[in-house]
Amino acid sequence: MFGRLDDWLRRWAGLAPHVGRALRRGVRAFDRGAYQAARADFETVVAYAPHLADGWINRGACRAQEGDHAGAIEDFSRAVQLAPQVVDGWANRGLSYIARGEFAAAHADLNQALLLAPDNNPALCNSVLCHRGIAALHLGWLERSVNDLDQVLARDPQVAMAYYFRGMARENLGQPDEALADLQTAARLAPGDGAVWRELGMLHYLRGELTTAGEMLSRAIAILSDDHLARNNRGAAAFLLGDYALAQADLTAVVAAQPVFASGLKNLAWLRATCPDGEYRQGAEAVALATQALTLVAWDQPQWFEVLAAAYAESGDLVQAVHWQQQAVGALDAGPHSPAQSRLSLYQSGRPFRHLPLGTAPLELVPGSRWLRGSPTRGPHSSSLGK
Repeated sequence: MFGRLDDWLRRWAGLAPHVGRALRRGVRAFDRGAYQAARADFETVVAYAPHLADGWINRGACRAQEGDHAGAIEDFSRAVQLAPQVVDGWANRGLSYIARGEFAAAHADLNQALLLAPDNNPALCNSVLCHRGIAALHLGWLERSVNDLDQVLARDPQVAMAYYFRGMARENLGQPDEALADLQTAARLAPGDGAVWRELGMLHYLRGELTTAGEMLSRAIAILSDDHLARNNRGAAAFLLGDYALAQADLTAVVAAQPVFASGLKNLAWLRATCPDGEYRQGAEAVALATQALTLVAWDQPQWFEVLAAAYAESGDLVQAVHWQQQAVGALDAGPHSPAQSRLSLYQSGRPFRHLPLGTAPLELVPGSRWLRGSPTRGPHSSSLGK
């Protein structure tokens, strides 16, 4: 809840005694984290004083804490109708919209909250501004996001969340060094946040710093053991470092746990198709995995055509390998000396491709990964390599 207790008390004047007691008791329960008990009290408030916006705001806050953001939005919307001049309804509804991935609605609500937020409550203003910056990032409004988060950090340089999301915005703006500095600061301020280590690992991977990437991603997995994004990314880094056992363990775990996670399927297909160690290759499985991955993305990732081509080459179907590699070369406008063109020549000569590990050839990321040194990335942030 965004508001202050003394503000609410002034608005509660004239309530029936049992309603006022329920409100005060509910606020105390909410503050100590007893959301179920708090919600029971706020149910009393909305039943006996449905004209009071605070009852709806507080019940909505309980619902949000319980993960019922659809219900929370209903309550906050009722509060906004009853008291459009009160910041709490707009701000809280904006947070629930973010939780549901409805970023345009969130941005609009947080804009309104900032217009209403009192200047004498800088903590409230900073929280709303930070979340508006997050919504802007997810909408692809990268400069707006950075501007909001710059303001947050100018007021309070200890907000780890602001560094984290500004780092992602800067990465997508093609500013990898600035992004790295932001994410490192976020990790220093919030070392227990696995998502920060996951993003740091991804950024190091995209910079070609694979050993450091693996270390960062392992820290993420130690905190978020079921995080398929971190495990997928560590698997890709391990493959390029030549640690095929770890790569296989990570990527097979991802595919088993998330069978519709296209990037995990694609990365495992590449290992099965191109690993220099024959123990880990299996052409037929690679074709099935690559086909499933491309189907999940509606065949709209031409970089992944290279994975399917390599899979067909490993399975012995060089005709299909040449066909799909030609599709990749054409879609990617690959030059005559590009790795994609070299693989096409390899398949045309009847040979499969082997992806050599770091140190034995110029480093090439798994197809579909974003190579920051080569081309800055644009658009909404994605935590998954190859997306």
